[in-house]
Amino acid sequence: MSRYLNTATLKQETESNADNIIDSDSRVKNWFKSKPDGFKGEWIDGTYTFVEIPLPTQAEIDAKAYAQAKQDKVLAVSQITVTTTSDKVFDGGEVSQNRMGRAVTASSAGDTTQWILADNTQATVTHEELKEALLLSGEAMTAIWMA
Repeated sequence: MSRYLNTATLKQETESNADNIIDSDSRVKNWFKSKPDGFKGEWIDGTYTFVEIPLPTQAEIDAKAYAQAKQDKVLAVSQITVTTTSDKVFDGGEVSQNRMGRAVTASSAGDTTQWILADNTQATVTHEELKEALLLSGEAMTAIWMA
């Protein structure tokens, strides 16, 4: 009994997932030669062919490097912790800085409030400690973004 490759089905299967089918289906592997490095398989006008993958332009390379550097800095900022002169360790990321800024704005010298420190312990902190933590966090964030 002969087995035939249904090219209509093959086209439908390869259009959705060409690389995996070529690598995993022996019928397809026998039908198509291995795709050369730097090329991708694609259906063009009903014919499966190999199309050269264009090399990225310098602008694309630069944009990708910039996006990665920015992402790395955002991650670094989110992980900032600062230690005040009272030895309390605060989270210093942007979200924490916003919270500290609101607390400092809404309080006065000598006021205290409950706060969750970087190690998730609850502590009573003063207006001055929050103000110091906010300043240290801002300086740390600036150092990251200016690097």
